[in-house]
Amino acid sequence: MVYFFLFLLLLMDCLPTPIGKIQDPRLVEISGLSVSREFPNLYYVVNDSPDKPPENKVYVVHETGKTILEYELEDAVNTDWEALSGQWGPILYIGDIGDNYYIREEVQIYVLQEPLINPQIKFIHRDSYTVLHLKYPDGLPHNAEALFVESMPWPDNIYV
Repeated sequence: MVYFFLFLLLLMDCLPTPIGKIQDPRLVEISGLSVSREFPNLYYVVNDSPDKPPENKVYVVHETGKTILEYELEDAVNTDWEALSGQWGPILYIGDIGDNYYIREEVQIYVLQEPLINPQIKFIHRDSYTVLHLKYPDGLPHNAEALFVESMPWPDNIYV
């Protein structure tokens, strides 16, 4: 009985505490979120694209929920952005890996450095990011919702 009580006390200390609420009406279906490795209290988010024109933007959101900046990835295509990972230094991985209708022959992962927090910058130019074109080992389409990066170098350790 004592052990159970101690476990509950420890568990109560681990419960999440809200720190902010998303305030931007454009961010209605965030499908990926990653903490900034370079800038304290900031997060990168991407929107899912159902029922509206897809956007190829990365938003920078303060921990209070206020949108600080948005960046458009030049020439990027958001077929169905479903994930965002910020593993291994200031590198972001945007997973265009969704496939609700199971028709995609390949998926893409956009790999880019965390952008500078500068209101003068609105675009991430095509020569500033890499696009990985991937096919699943079984050759079939899949509707994935998450990705993570285990270690460098990519793409050997990216898991969808």
